[in-house]
Amino acid sequence: MQMRAVGNLFVAIVLGGCAAQVQMVPSGGSRADGVINMSFELGALRTPEIDWADAERVATSRCAAWGYSRADVFGTIERQCSDFSPQTGCAIYAYTAKYQCSGSGTQRANTSPVVPVQPPAGYKPCTADQIRQGVCQ
Repeated sequence: MQMRAVGNLFVAIVLGGCAAQVQMVPSGGSRADGVINMSFELGALRTPEIDWADAERVATSRCAAWGYSRADVFGTIERQCSDFSPQTGCAIYAYTAKYQCSGSGTQRANTSPVVPVQPPAGYKPCTADQIRQGVCQ
């Protein structure tokens, strides 16, 4: 009986040690497509506990910089080995979730007004010869 309790305690400690709180960080994306990649890395034997609310907040902030009002996760989270050894296999995995920017959709790159500039009164353009001679500036 006592051995079973010790065994259960060992399993609880080992399994509890396998879970890890992770914070996703921006790791790329495409402004043209309105997509933000949010990623984290974790050891192969660990189970991630993802703070999805924080990931959405950070992605939404990035999307807002591009003129959108929110970010929505789409697709599945991708997992790729980032540290592989033939002897031990994969030691570290990189996880990536994609967020689609949505909302107003006006990109900041196009929001600057273009104001035509008029030359001053009496302005006469210089010829190429005048510029070479240094008589026109």
